[in-house]
Amino acid sequence: MSIQNGPVQTGHLASSLAHLGNISYRLGLQLEFDPIAERFMGHGESEANAMLSRGYRAPYLLPEVV
Repeated sequence: MSIQNGPVQTGHLASSLAHLGNISYRLGLQLEFDPIAERFMGHGESEANAMLSRGYRAPYLLPEVV
């Protein structure tokens, strides 16, 4: 078993690249991403932004602001 140590921000950025690539591949679109807002912009944005998170069931809800 391997234990990973490092800043949370580094893990977030590293995994985000793979997730963004998968969203683009699944939609078959070249997407534009705003890294500050962490949202897609332009063509296909509504479908792509919907794939950034998932629907949670109560009581296991993810707050809007963490």
